[in-house]
Amino acid sequence: MSSPVELALMLLLIVGAPLLGVLIRAALRLVYGARGPADGDDLHAGLTILAWALIVLGAVMISFASLMFGVVITAIFCGALLEYVLARRRLQRQTAWAMLNQATRRGHSVAELVSLQKSRFSGVVRNDLEGFAWQVANGESLPMSVAIWRRAFPREAQGYAAIGKQDGTLPVEPDDASQRPMDSTPGGTDTLAYLAWVGVTGVLLVTAMMIWIVPAFRQIFLDFSMDLPRVTQTFLDVTAVFKGSGLAALFVIVLSLGALAALVLFFCYLADVPVLQGLTDRLMFARHRGQLLRLLAIAAERGQPFAKTLQNLAMGHPQFPVGCAQRPLQKSMRAAASGVDWKDALARVGLLKWHELPLLAAAEKSNNLPWALRALSERIVNRSHARWEAVRGVATVGATIVVGLLVMWFCVAMFAPLVKLISNLA
Repeated sequence: MSSPVELALMLLLIVGAPLLGVLIRAALRLVYGARGPADGDDLHAGLTILAWALIVLGAVMISFASLMFGVVITAIFCGALLEYVLARRRLQRQTAWAMLNQATRRGHSVAELVSLQKSRFSGVVRNDLEGFAWQVANGESLPMSVAIWRRAFPREAQGYAAIGKQDGTLPVEPDDASQRPMDSTPGGTDTLAYLAWVGVTGVLLVTAMMIWIVPAFRQIFLDFSMDLPRVTQTFLDVTAVFKGSGLAALFVIVLSLGALAALVLFFCYLADVPVLQGLTDRLMFARHRGQLLRLLAIAAERGQPFAKTLQNLAMGHPQFPVGCAQRPLQKSMRAAASGVDWKDALARVGLLKWHELPLLAAAEKSNNLPWALRALSERIVNRSHARWEAVRGVATVGATIVVGLLVMWFCVAMFAPLVKLISNLA
């Protein structure tokens, strides 16, 4: 068999394997519809395994097709895969939470509803949802079942379960608000990942230029004994300092450690272990503060004393799901138990702002406290989202400009002498 034929077959296999896998997945979706396959459908299971095997095989072959670009292609593929898995998991949890709220509001059997709809879910969400249905069918209350099988629902579900853990009833939002996520805007993790990707790409590009590309151009200039322009000489001097001072080795070590950390984070989040959750909770504390006010609105509608609500959110299991808010909640709980007004207790620990207290006091006197708490919660979340979008926009544009200026400097410094050399030779 001739070499061109072998090359053509290899390219066909590399491109055709993942494409065939995607087509099989799409065909299964069209044939089985939204409800999915029935339990024990071996044909669907076998075709699904075949499709994923073809997709993974194609991705592996593409990654190793080129030694130069294999790492980059693998990183892009892993990033896209993780983004897809996280988005799918988030959507399934929101769907499960909306389904549970609808069943609670209308008095339907939760276990039967989950049994009918479980084919819509997959992975850890489906496993915990089946465990949740089993727990409820065996007589456990809804709040405790939500707390035990927490991975079947979004994080804010733990706060709702904490409010209702004393009386065993799960509070629901009015007007089908449970079908909307607490914060439908992109999460803090997505923002940080995007900024990190821009920064790492810039660092890789600059490091590659300094270590491998610039020395080749330097040797060309030395071979022809060229008089270099000031911009070129400055760039070569900076490169020499970069390599001679050990910064190049330091950059390589840092990038290697960063790649190892990224690999660990990839597998952690793929296995639903959010190791950076504590950091993102602190960065997104304003959004969690808005979530807390939304829970207080639910408690106000239920007529639950706020001192008791703060105790339910701060102590026991389940509780408010944000770790960095636990100590402020416990302090406000003790202050409210000693007779301090709940609004002042929350303001002392930073969970309410002092300028927000007059609005809540007026709403409390006019019996509009739930509305005021929800309006304030929505305002806080929207303002936090706008602030983070501004930060991301400025940081992304700034990083792009810096990388672009470095690339422009490289192009001008390296190609100006070459153009002059070609002109002289001509």
